Amino acid sequence: MTSAAEQITQACPECGAGIEGDRRFTLWCASCEWNIDPAEPEPERGRVDRARRALARGYGEKLLGEVAQGDALAARRDTSAVLAYALALAVHAVTAVL
Repeated sequence: MTSAAEQITQACPECGAGIEGDRRFTLWCASCEWNIDPAEPEPERGRVDRARRALARGYGEKLLGEVAQGDALAARRDTSAVLAYALALAVHAVTAVL
C-alpha cells in the first residue's frame, strides 16, 4: 500500500497542469506529455543502426495503423513465415531421426 507521504503533487513546468504521482516513480504530464520519456535518446552508431531504427519505426507505424483501424490482427502467411515453419520442421525432423 502507498502512504500519503509517497504522493506528490506539482505543476507541470511546460503547461502548468497539475501532476499527481508517486515520489518513487518518474512524474510526467498527461496534458502535454512533458517528461514522458526522461532518458536521453541513444546516439545512432552508424548506417546499420540507422537502418535498423528506420525499419523498426516503419513496422511500428504500420502496426499502429492496423490497430487504430480496428482490424483483426492475425498471423500472416508470407514468405518469411513459410520459411520459418520449414526451418522448424527440418530441425524437429533431424531431432526425430536422431
